[in-house]
Amino acid sequence: MLSLVLATAGALPLAVPVIATTDWAALAHTSWQTWALMIYSGVAINGVAVVLICDAIAVKDTAVAAAFTARTPVSGALLSVALLGEHFHLYHLAGITLAAIGVFLVAREGTTSEDPLRVAPTCPAPSQA
Repeated sequence: MLSLVLATAGALPLAVPVIATTDWAALAHTSWQTWALMIYSGVAINGVAVVLICDAIAVKDTAVAAAFTARTPVSGALLSVALLGEHFHLYHLAGITLAAIGVFLVAREGTTSEDPLRVAPTCPAPSQA
């Protein structure tokens, strides 16, 4: 909860100039693909990813779970090509390859449960109704 409050407090000063300079009328002309990508990015990537990372922390080391966040820009790049018709360039392939190699190396190394730096899961357990 504290991290949510601090993140919100840190983001508010950045939101003021964005809100002041946004062309709100242009939002009416935004394509359905752009809206779909924004909703997917907000809900699936940022919402579901948190749940998956919490589950991964319970099974693996926090460093291994955190390494998978490198897949977020990968899915964003692939979805922008698929949904928005953007062109796929060599630098996209290079970035995706480097992210995949990094995730593979971190996941392969892993750590044992005896690792003194291992952090216990902090995600709340699902409530039993």
